[in-house]
Amino acid sequence: MPVRMTALVFSEKRVAAWLIDAMYQFVYFAAMGAILSRWG
Repeated sequence: MPVRMTALVFSEKRVAAWLIDAMYQFVYFAAMGAILSRWG
């Protein structure tokens, strides 16, 4: 989250675009965590 917030501060994107990017990363990491937890 802090890395994405820094990207928002220094870019000219709107907050809605930032939220979409942040949710994409959250879903990605959650899916990878679920796959790895089932695998191991």
